[in-house]
Amino acid sequence: MPTNDVDHQVSLVTLNSKIEILLEKQEEVAKNIAQIKEAIYNPEEGIFSRLRALELWRVSFLERIDERIDHYTIKNGEIRLTQAETSLAGLKKIQWMLIGAVISVITATLLKDFIA
Repeated sequence: MPTNDVDHQVSLVTLNSKIEILLEKQEEVAKNIAQIKEAIYNPEEGIFSRLRALELWRVSFLERIDERIDHYTIKNGEIRLTQAETSLAGLKKIQWMLIGAVISVITATLLKDFIA
């Protein structure tokens, strides 16, 4: 029977050392998990903050691209001539005013010369 007690004690010592090794490994795993959490959730340098920054950049980049596409796109067969057409309309008004003034001056001169 004494050997049985010795075997039990040896088994307990072995089990105890294995439990200690397991606890050490568990502490290492806990440290690693803490480092992983820090790398992921850090508000300034974590993966989520980098991903959020990239998402914001992507959205703003796509908006700028869409604006440029809209700016340079031909819509309904019309090249963006609204400003040119507005300027041309203003020039036509000025042209007609000048023509009207010249015709008025010529008419007034002719009437003045023939009537007087």
